[in-house]
Amino acid sequence: LIDIAEPGNRVTVVGVLREHGDNDSTLLDTRLEVLSVIPEEVQFEEVEFDESDIDDIEEIASSPDAFEHITNSVAPSIYGNEEAKLAVALQMFGGVSRTVHGNRKRGEIHIMFIGDPGVGKSQILESARSLAPRAVTSSGTGSSAVGLTASAQKEKIGGEEEWTLQAGSLVLADGGMITIDELDNMNHTEQQSLDEALSEGQLSVDKANVHATLNARCSALMAANPEHGRFDPYEPLAEQFDMPKELLDRCDLVFPFRDQPDEEVDEAIVETILDTHTPD
Repeated sequence: LIDIAEPGNRVTVVGVLREHGDNDSTLLDTRLEVLSVIPEEVQFEEVEFDESDIDDIEEIASSPDAFEHITNSVAPSIYGNEEAKLAVALQMFGGVSRTVHGNRKRGEIHIMFIGDPGVGKSQILESARSLAPRAVTSSGTGSSAVGLTASAQKEKIGGEEEWTLQAGSLVLADGGMITIDELDNMNHTEQQSLDEALSEGQLSVDKANVHATLNARCSALMAANPEHGRFDPYEPLAEQFDMPKELLDRCDLVFPFRDQPDEEVDEAIVETILDTHTPD
């Protein structure tokens, strides 16, 4: 059974559950005597379709505006931001990972939204999270580098305390998507902890005499506010991104969201909000 699976893989374990303990104790521990480990070949949970679902899918697929239909399905309650929605749609489809000369070239797409408050960044993240077959959410408020990557904890195993690894959000999102809102509330050290996972698709853990490499092959959709909470119209835009350069380099697309007064746009936004909250 050695090396059948790697940390972060999803597996089915078949075995016999047995009790064991000291003769002088009334408390018994349980252990699983493993007979087989079956790696799960399917990346996502199986989705069952009925005939009406299949008819709807075929109708959309044969439509000449199928691409626009998919893009408009991302955060339909948010007016505008078509390019950002298109990027999220392409991100959920993903790219193709390749191994070149022993080095993995990621196919996951990473996107960063940086902009003024109240422009719909969080709603787009929430919509993507609800659409993705496998998605894990995290927030810069209250999160730490350990919570994103992995933590070492002591657990009682076989009557003795041993160090074990507790997977963080990036590991749990392996094969899917992770959304991180309010990234600016993390300090730079915590933000830099994302670097290895976003670039290599894995995390190297060396804690409490535990040495492991965990898979974190996920697409990251992140949102943050600019350095001063809102963009300053009198300063260059790029200088207001209070993010480590290494993290921005890992992002394939970076979108600035600016809340600029515009009578026509503001009127369209109000109409969209009213239509969303008006019953049919």
